[in-house]
Amino acid sequence: YGERLVELLRGFPGERLRLSYAVNLKPEDLVVGAPLIASQLRTIVVEAVPMLNDEGLRAVLAVSPEVLKHLDASMPSEHLSGECLAELAPRLAKLSHLNLAGCKGFTNESLMSTVRYVAPTLQVLNLSQCRRLDDQSLQALTRCRSLRSLTMSGLWQVTTAA
Repeated sequence: YGERLVELLRGFPGERLRLSYAVNLKPEDLVVGAPLIASQLRTIVVEAVPMLNDEGLRAVLAVSPEVLKHLDASMPSEHLSGECLAELAPRLAKLSHLNLAGCKGFTNESLMSTVRYVAPTLQVLNLSQCRRLDDQSLQALTRCRSLRSLTMSGLWQVTTAA
């Protein structure tokens, strides 16, 4: 994507950014391009971006975390631990939809830290195939009293005790 993406994002005036199935999109492209976005993004969809990691997602999230309502970061690189989401969670006061399906590297720590801040506004959550999550993660979800939709499948480390 490189320079072409940078030019497309320079002064981007929209509220929604969707970069789906961008198999050649590198985190570096997002690091360079995201700060050039001129608007406040309310929706960010970076689904099925196989090289998406914490560095790339951090760059996109940092554009306008205070107004972000919808984040779909499903099916990223296994190197996406969610550290960037946990780091920016205190600023994600309006986040209501979060899709992390297929985030195989997403950690318990990242989920618990994120939920600590977004629980009051979170309405839709998809954690399917987040294979590193376990019973401890599910306990953190009890804070999410506004959830209307919760999708969980393929959580290999969750036991029946949860």
